[in-house]
Amino acid sequence: MSAEAAKRWYWEHGGKEKKRLYNKAHLSDRKEKEKERWKQKKQALVDMLGGACKCGYSKLSGLTFHHNGDKNDDVSNMRDKPLEVLMDEIKDAELLCMNCHMELHYGWLDS
Repeated sequence: MSAEAAKRWYWEHGGKEKKRLYNKAHLSDRKEKEKERWKQKKQALVDMLGGACKCGYSKLSGLTFHHNGDKNDDVSNMRDKPLEVLMDEIKDAELLCMNCHMELHYGWLDS
């Protein structure tokens, strides 16, 4: 079978659609696994810093890390790094909810 005939057969038998569906399912599964890994890492980091903001807020989705001093990068940009690297990055950080974090950085707007 020539290369041209093989291409024609592939397209005629739904090859493009099958490949698209496979890629969609594969990428979706991979993204879900990455989300779950990040959730577990973030939970470990939050637990390391006490589990809640100073105001008492403790929902994982609304907690952030405020660096006190030098930082290599934002923790959210380091999701693919090993947990030990993340722990080292936040060892001097403070756990804050998004509201407290914004008030800390932009409190001057209220004065």
